[in-house]
Amino acid sequence: MSDTNESFKVAIPQFVGTRQAHLFKSLKIPQFTGKLIFTAKNGTQWIFSMYLGRIAYATGGIHPCRRWRRNVLKYAPEALQILESFDVNIFNNKQFISDWEYNLFSLLVQEKILNTATTNKIIRGIIQEILFDLTRAMEVNFDIVENKNPPSPLVFIDTEPIIVEVWQDWQKWLGAKLADRSPNKAPIIRQHGELNRRTSPQTYQIMKKLFNGRNTIRDLHVQLNQDIVSMTKMMNPYFQLGLIELTLTEDIPFPWLVKFKPSSMQEQNKVLCITEQEQVVKDIQNTVIDLDYKLNSFSRGDLAIAFAQQNCPQLIFIDQEISSVNAYDLISKFKKTATLQQIPIILITDDLTKIKPQDYESVGFCDVLIKPLHQPHLLRSLNKNINSNG
Repeated sequence: MSDTNESFKVAIPQFVGTRQAHLFKSLKIPQFTGKLIFTAKNGTQWIFSMYLGRIAYATGGIHPCRRWRRNVLKYAPEALQILESFDVNIFNNKQFISDWEYNLFSLLVQEKILNTATTNKIIRGIIQEILFDLTRAMEVNFDIVENKNPPSPLVFIDTEPIIVEVWQDWQKWLGAKLADRSPNKAPIIRQHGELNRRTSPQTYQIMKKLFNGRNTIRDLHVQLNQDIVSMTKMMNPYFQLGLIELTLTEDIPFPWLVKFKPSSMQEQNKVLCITEQEQVVKDIQNTVIDLDYKLNSFSRGDLAIAFAQQNCPQLIFIDQEISSVNAYDLISKFKKTATLQQIPIILITDDLTKIKPQDYESVGFCDVLIKPLHQPHLLRSLNKNINSNG
């Protein structure tokens, strides 16, 4: 697939339903074919593949693998089971990986595991999630890249009906006072004792099982087959009391997707961050993106170490206020891993008095940053510690 014209960037404030409809309509009239690329302020990017003015596919965001699995599970759960029996060598090539979501659908259709109608439902569900996230982002930039010779698409999605549906979903979300809640975050119990006292034993056990910081609201919506707005609204009193909170959680890629590392990704400098706070991720992302560094963030230390062993970063940020693991213990695990022990580790804290001078050497971190993070401090720490390590 080759792009035939240079892209251009336009900023759109308040990118809500009416402006989405206007933009997509302006592409439908000339039957635009190519890529429509949206970028939010925090660097999150979504890509729409357009064919003759209609949507052929959409991808991007923070959880592409979760989103793909979730929508296949909703409309064709048997396809996931069949997919596990496939020879992984089918997937382990650069051409397949570069557009793996769409290529998986093509493979499943080709093998007659999915029919056109089901594929349409699944892809439509994916597009709805992405349009909802775009609406939450509010302000975005967009690029257009035309393509004169695209492959034949699996489906065509008309934009007008789906934008109307997403706008109605967004109005329900706002009406339930959930504007500041992201469905891409996972509920986690913060005060087990108090929650146990305020609920029945049966309810508490169910909540304990589900609200583990690993299942996002969208995941739970599909797993439980419940209305996403009603389900999240039910959690609101617990959010307000601080008994439950929403936390960032990492994507869950297919094993073959983790093992395959394209050469371009190997050459790009990488920064790793372990935190449960979205603002910390945003602050670091907004700084490193201009330096051509790729940021990978995790809320669980074990997954971060596993990822680092496969994708060695140049620098690691660890938030001292992680609830799932002691930050000092996590640093120790990094330092005991032979391939990772020379990587500089920067500790992030909200209280400098928690750190003793001797902790630097005894624990193994080389620098400390205090919240809220400021770009000049981040840049200084990045330059000092990466350069001294190299």
